Order: sequence, then structure tokens, then C-alpha cells
Amino acid sequence: MAATFKVQIFKHAFNSRPWSNVYLLDAADLLAAQDMAFDLLTAETQMHYDVVTYDRMLVSSLAPDDDVFEVTPLSTTGQLDGSGTDFLPLYCTLRVDFHAIGGGRPSRKYYRVPIPETLQKDGDLTDSAFTGFQSTLDTFMAALATASVAWVDPDGQTIDSAAVQKAVQMRQLHRKRRRAPAP
Repeated sequence: MAATFKVQIFKHAFNSRPWSNVYLLDAADLLAAQDMAFDLLTAETQMHYDVVTYDRMLVSSLAPDDDVFEVTPLSTTGQLDGSGTDFLPLYCTLRVDFHAIGGGRPSRKYYRVPIPETLQKDGDLTDSAFTGFQSTLDTFMAALATASVAWVDPDGQTIDSAAVQKAVQMRQLHRKRRRAPAP
């Protein structure tokens, strides 16, 4: 069972360049994939602060030479209240490892929630922040267990659990590819 659709959710914060998170779905058709994409969007907004603006969502088929896709404009923000909060730079991220049924290397996502100064100490999330993010993801993963569309890893295995990492992670907003020198 291989992934049949890709969901890409684009967002930005603090007038920075946009970034996205990508999810792979095994869905019967575009409509089913879009329904699941909105579930993924809801889960993301529940763990992001309101300084993050969601711009658009792209759901597209992974079939070669296929033009099946849908771009949905968004104008929503994260649901956590960030008023009066000092945030770490956007390259400081929340890392989550998503594990698949059958084992193997976890699928890793970096979320720029962004992390408030008060929710970290010495480079680690505070216990309350760690528990809060993990609880949000546990609730979402439990809801996924009953969904008709499977969220899968690149090998087509269904993702069934999430593990928030306590250490604040560094992830660049953009990695430039080096061009090969001309011969």
C-alpha cells in the first residue's frame, strides 16, 4: 500500500519566508484526501501559536503524469494564545517522531510553533510544555485510528504514534542546494 496523495500545508510567522510540512496519505480519491488534510490542518493549528498564519494547503496525487490536485487558500492562525510572549527564533523547533506500524525509521517532522522563551529551560521544553504538546498529538493519533484514510510514511506503512522530543531542535527555514561547479 503506497501513498497516493501528498498534503502540503504552507504557513508563515513574523513576516518570515513561508515554510511547509508535508504528509503522505493513502486515500481512495482526492475528496477523501482533502477531508483528511483538513484533519491534519486542525491538529497543526492546535499546537501552533496565533502568530503563525496558515496560507494555503495543497493536496496532490502522486501518480506520474497526473494533474489531480487542489489548492485551498487558508486564512487561519494557530490556536494557542501568543499575546505578550517572547518567542525563540523560528529555527528553534519542536521535533516529533512519528512511528509506523511494522517499525522502521520514524518519520520526523519539525514544527515551528514557535517556542516561547518561558516554555523552555536550558534548551529543553519544560515538563508542562512537553506534556501539552504530547497530549495534543496523542489525541490526534487516537482520532486517526478510526479514520478511513491512512496517514503513511514514505514506505507506505501506516503511522500510528507520535513522540515529542524534549530537546528544542534547530531546523533552518531554508537550505540552499549547492550547485555543482561547471566542468
